[in-house]
Amino acid sequence: MSVTLPANSVPDMQRTAALWRDPWIRVAFCVAALYALEMAMQAGGIVFVRRFAVFADLPTGIGAFVASAWAAHRSDARSAMRRAWTILACAQLSFLLGGASWAYLQEVRHAQPFPSPADAFYIGFYVLAFAALVAFSATVSMRSGRLAFALDGAIFVAAAGALVWALVIVPFMEVPSANVLKGTMSIAYACGSALLLFGIGALLMRGGNPGRRPSLVLLAIALAVLFTADVTWLLEELGSQFKPGGMPDTLYVISQAFQIAAARARWLRPSPSREWPATERRERQPSTGLVSLFTMLSTGAFVLWIRRDHLNRDDGVVLVAMIVAATLAGLRQAVSARELASMRAHGMQKQTERRFAAMFQQSSDVIAVTDARGRIQYITPSVANVLGYAAEDTEQVRLVDFLHPEEKPAGVEFFRDVLGKRGVTAPREWRVHTRVGDYRCLEAVAANLLYDPIIGGVVITMRDVTERRVLQDRLSDLAFKDSLTLLSNRSRFRDAVARSLEKPDLASAPFTILFVDLDDFKRVNDSLGHHKGDELLRIVADRMRSSVPDNAEVARLGGDEFAVLLHDCASAPAQVIADALIATLATPLSVGGATLTIGASVGIAVAMAGNSADDVLRHADIAMYEAKRQGKGRSESFELPMQVRASQRLELEERLRDAIATGLIALHYQPVIDMRNGVLIGIEALARWNDALYGNIPVGEFVALAEDSGQIIALGRHVLFEACRQLGDWRARDPQLATFSVAVNVSARQLDDAHFFAHVEQALHDSGLPASSLVLELTESAMLHPHPHLRALLDRLRRFGVRLALDDFGAGYSSLSYLHRFPFDVLKIDRALVERVGYSEDGSALVRAVLSVAEALNLSVVAEGIEDRVQRDELLRIGCNLGQGYLLGTPMPAQRFLEWLANDLPAADPLTG
Repeated sequence: MSVTLPANSVPDMQRTAALWRDPWIRVAFCVAALYALEMAMQAGGIVFVRRFAVFADLPTGIGAFVASAWAAHRSDARSAMRRAWTILACAQLSFLLGGASWAYLQEVRHAQPFPSPADAFYIGFYVLAFAALVAFSATVSMRSGRLAFALDGAIFVAAAGALVWALVIVPFMEVPSANVLKGTMSIAYACGSALLLFGIGALLMRGGNPGRRPSLVLLAIALAVLFTADVTWLLEELGSQFKPGGMPDTLYVISQAFQIAAARARWLRPSPSREWPATERRERQPSTGLVSLFTMLSTGAFVLWIRRDHLNRDDGVVLVAMIVAATLAGLRQAVSARELASMRAHGMQKQTERRFAAMFQQSSDVIAVTDARGRIQYITPSVANVLGYAAEDTEQVRLVDFLHPEEKPAGVEFFRDVLGKRGVTAPREWRVHTRVGDYRCLEAVAANLLYDPIIGGVVITMRDVTERRVLQDRLSDLAFKDSLTLLSNRSRFRDAVARSLEKPDLASAPFTILFVDLDDFKRVNDSLGHHKGDELLRIVADRMRSSVPDNAEVARLGGDEFAVLLHDCASAPAQVIADALIATLATPLSVGGATLTIGASVGIAVAMAGNSADDVLRHADIAMYEAKRQGKGRSESFELPMQVRASQRLELEERLRDAIATGLIALHYQPVIDMRNGVLIGIEALARWNDALYGNIPVGEFVALAEDSGQIIALGRHVLFEACRQLGDWRARDPQLATFSVAVNVSARQLDDAHFFAHVEQALHDSGLPASSLVLELTESAMLHPHPHLRALLDRLRRFGVRLALDDFGAGYSSLSYLHRFPFDVLKIDRALVERVGYSEDGSALVRAVLSVAEALNLSVVAEGIEDRVQRDELLRIGCNLGQGYLLGTPMPAQRFLEWLANDLPAADPLTG
């Protein structure tokens, strides 16, 4: 049969084992055992044993003093624990000096050791030991507590003194030859022992820190043995029967052994325990008043019984009545104390409620206090402004009853978590029912203060975040939808492909990707303008939806690129759908009064086991380029021979590496304009690559190539150094350019580079530019998976003086958390949001919302991709003053940019946020 020990018994057993292994304690109890053996041998009358008995208690006295001093040394400096053990060590030193004096008088001077000067040291021990108990006690934290403790001790000592007087002193003093001084000293010893016994008993009643309780228990045993030794010694001494080495001396040695054990237990415990808060200590401290009252009354009754033969009947009745009256008075005092405590707690609660009401009368937050069952006990008047309820209507109503039905289970679980721990919880968002019947979104945090005597409940703070939630939902919707066509964007489409690849029946039910690219779409934009091009894209999106099966997913990947995910479709059926789609798109259409015929090239790729989402999209892309190479307006299915394109891509990677190394990557500069007055305030450096073999390579293509091939760090370093150098040269030649700043795009891979900050520092040093002239633009995609040290890097750049901009805000990954978590100075609104401004109220509303967020966070805002005056005028109307786009200035080579500057444009201060 196995026995399972309680969880808390394991540390106790470990502590006991540690104490028993301590050599100090083993030696002390061995001496005590020898002393007990000596007491047994004393009956034989051995003189050596008698001399041993006189001096053998000195080693344990020295051990008790040293052990207590060492415990004081091991305690925290200037702590109450060190002070208590120091005083106890002084008390044991006084007892040790008393024992040495007594032995000297007894054996050397052959004088009477009682009463004698040795008694002064013994009496000093009692005084100092009680002072140590006061230092140990948690009851002396306030002045009133110390006074009550002292009065309780006085009552206890008086009662004990009366008992000793009746039992011991009176019979002794009735002897004609009795020594009055000896009787007086006996009373002092008895009172001292009683005082120590009361002190340690009261201290154990108060509980105290669990980590020091074993020491107090051992100390209590030591003082109880000491009290027994004192009473035994008094009886033998006053009866002229005391001999050294007898029962009293043996008990003194045993008491000192337990004192050593108490001191060693102070620092031999397995692990230090935490200190309780002062409020908890006071809550755990029962009063010692009833103990003193019970002691006084029981002792008085006992003495009255002993002296009954010396009292007449009338005096006895009066004394009994007084004892009964004192008992009833004490009980009435206890009841009154409880009533007073209850009234005080009620008054404090009302005062707290009035204070809460005054503090939160006009607050926009709602603060509620609930009981352990979640019922509202108090709620701030601001609930009327937020939810429409009167505060009194919500009392005793469960808080979860206000939640949306779908969120009630989560609310109940949240409340259970709050009850299970202390401290403030993480924020939670709830939909809360209002008085008029709708729901508001509230962000809530809770703190469990049920243990607090003033609060006595769970405090829940709720803030209305409905408007923020609506904005986040709309931005989140933009993150997965193309704002122009309302189709899925690249991010959502890629996720759909990845989910389809995870299906177990991929071999029997394959799916196919159609990669659609409009032919010569740039011609439409150049001839009719971007807005007509956007209208054409919306028509194309509608025709694609109507030309594919209902379960197909259509997406706009960017520009004039579209994609279709065909579920449960092999290559042959996909070819039919692709050809039908091309025919539908080729139907003439009317845009802006002009009749157009738009062609499309389609690449087809069937997903295969082992492919990733990127693999399938890349295969479809390769097939689409093959269709364009074959003459456009057609479809092509991906085949392995098309991988030859991959070899060409490798060749292009090598040419890109050479172009970066030889400085063939040129920079064009696009102005950033204050649209209120046409003032140039900064420029953005944009990389361009005109290859000798392949010609002008689109920036998106070679930047993606650099990302994939790992050359983006070298490319970014080249752009950074060249942009700083160019602006430094311009400033040296024309002081009027000293106020301009240059913005450089930074990729996520650059931010991961451990040498990035050094590159920035070196570029500014070589060009002679101040750090404030450089703006680093980080795209939202770079924030998606930031490395752990990104915040530290950005903070270091800001301290250095470089300014930071969040580029392409709203391009598909928008999150307000980026603006809170990272130290940006500038917010650049993406063209996807700007292109709708002036043409739809929804587009203007979104930009206004972004401007409000930026203003709250003290960020400058630049609108990108401004293509016409309608957009510019609407942006100015809603408060966006800074812009960048083809309407304001195209990206230009350095020389052409200087010619553009020669048009006498006024200069202005750089962006300052």
